[in-house]
Amino acid sequence: MNKAQILIVDDEPNILEFLKVNMELAGYTVLTASNGTDALEIIERECPAIILSDIRLPDVDGIELMKRAKEFCKGVYV
Repeated sequence: MNKAQILIVDDEPNILEFLKVNMELAGYTVLTASNGTDALEIIERECPAIILSDIRLPDVDGIELMKRAKEFCKGVYV
């Protein structure tokens, strides 16, 4: 059985690590990014099933990230 892949995006390392560990414990395969630019590269390459993102990011904000994610990955949960 394949685990659902989730992308977590947050510029605060402690929050990113906390969410990563907990999502892995919940059974997800977890990808992480600390900014919107890196997240978009991951989205284009991997097209994760779920994206969980902070709104305030240092480059591409979370709202723009979600709009662009939907262009690459039809059916992604944001």
